[in-house]
Amino acid sequence: MTLRPNAAKPGTPVILGIPFDANSSWLRGAAGAPPIIRVAFNSISSNSWTETGVDLSAEGVCCDAGDLKFTFQEPFPAIETKVEEFLEKELRPVCLGGDHSITLPIVRAFGRHVPGLTIIHFDAHPDLYDELEGNRLSHACPFARIMEEGAAKRLIQVGIRTMTGHQREQAKKFGVEVIEMRYLPALDRMKVDGPIYISFDMDALDPAFAPGISHREPGGLSTREALAHLQAISGRIVGADIVEFNPAQDNTQLTATVAAKLLKEILGKMILNQTTVAQIGRRCPMASGMIDVSSRYSVPETLARLQSILKEKGITVFALVDHSGEAEKAGLKMRPTQLLIFGSPKGGTPLMVSAPSVAIDLPLKALAWQDEQGQVWLSYNSPEYLQQRHGFPADLLKNIAGIGALIQKAVE
Repeated sequence: MTLRPNAAKPGTPVILGIPFDANSSWLRGAAGAPPIIRVAFNSISSNSWTETGVDLSAEGVCCDAGDLKFTFQEPFPAIETKVEEFLEKELRPVCLGGDHSITLPIVRAFGRHVPGLTIIHFDAHPDLYDELEGNRLSHACPFARIMEEGAAKRLIQVGIRTMTGHQREQAKKFGVEVIEMRYLPALDRMKVDGPIYISFDMDALDPAFAPGISHREPGGLSTREALAHLQAISGRIVGADIVEFNPAQDNTQLTATVAAKLLKEILGKMILNQTTVAQIGRRCPMASGMIDVSSRYSVPETLARLQSILKEKGITVFALVDHSGEAEKAGLKMRPTQLLIFGSPKGGTPLMVSAPSVAIDLPLKALAWQDEQGQVWLSYNSPEYLQQRHGFPADLLKNIAGIGALIQKAVE
């Protein structure tokens, strides 16, 4: 965590504290949260590993930009400018508030850089008021402004339990997908394609788990329920914020510890879907070979080129994918004249065997995919792995050893 943003590689999550709470409607104090969250985050009472297996102390995995300094006369322009600065460097901001009004300038910056943004918003309150007490920038209004301005394409709200009549009308007006607390769990609703921004208000949690908040609303999420929904998010997370922790209300530091845990797991999710070669190799050690196709070709173009060169050699390609249908979701709709992709029941015997002369085993989600920098990648496995894991016959394995070279030739 000693890495500074100016030394970070594209795609790296960067923590930014935003000590601002002037738009709070009830109790002030959330401005003091960022340094308190950091103390809990770095405490030796725990360790640096996430539940999903990411070591956040590893060199270069994430960085901390400290707290933003600004005058209270012009906080929103300062927040927007700083977040945009990170986005221009292709970093992924994770902001620590502060009250929930800070999400508006953050997402305004995202709206100019990340088209098709989906916000997954955890909260007891929908924060969709047109105005509150005459303040259109209140912490009760950010998502009304965001949706009015078109800064996000889609808004999914989780854990809501204080919906008023006016806010129901606002939700309908803006097409907000509200998942009220009484209808949870909703893990399947976290399967979202496209770029995702997470906004986590600490009062989404039941006060028993997070008493250090300004607006305590009983009947909320447990810490485990919140983590389960965060860990179920399937799309690429481009940024996040954690807001509304009020240290003045946190006598036992319990809420600080929970906020730090949420930060840790959000960072872990972001790092896991950071699709660079090194990270794919660590995440999926069974992938013994990866080919850089370069951004000259889209995924469909890559598939077409690969099919063409293999067809010239009279080779039939049989690809194994996981049983989740992710290839089809990614738009890789196969026809008989294209590459054949069949399902395999969680590493077992292939569902369909057609005695191909070459096998490409794909432990990842698709034959070809693009990372955040537009690079296209192909994955293949060694004959030893195919024989050990899937029981391919020896005579078939003889023809597989050169598959990496064939793929490379197809995309040069």
